[in-house]
Amino acid sequence: MHYNYFVFFIKIFTIFVFKVDALYDRTINRINASTESALKGEFTFLNCKFKPTIWPDDRKPYELSSTLGTSLINCVLHLPRLNEIADPEYLSQIDFLKLNKEVLYNQLNTRLGQDVLQYLNKHNIKLKKNFIEMLKNHHELE
Repeated sequence: MHYNYFVFFIKIFTIFVFKVDALYDRTINRINASTESALKGEFTFLNCKFKPTIWPDDRKPYELSSTLGTSLINCVLHLPRLNEIADPEYLSQIDFLKLNKEVLYNQLNTRLGQDVLQYLNKHNIKLKKNFIEMLKNHHELE
């Protein structure tokens, strides 16, 4: 029984302090791994769905900076949710992209969820070609 708690603690400790080799096929609501300095290690997200949960503490739902790099491969970003309700006003709190402006970290084939696309369409917001290109393929040194 104690062994299971220890393994669980080590897994949590590893994710938030040292290194994450890869998270794949997961739904990610929040990761605040690097509040003051970059995580020692790396993040790799493969086929993940980012469904940000906004908390009243004003912290961004994702803080993904890491010393060895952060990579998103074939991931989907959905609208942030506050109190279980989709709220596009919080898109500005997303750590790894700013709509029509910039994409951070290493990204390959990042997609915007249908909820994001519907919001953009409803408000006649057209995605810029260079932003779409960055979602397709972006290196952190760019």
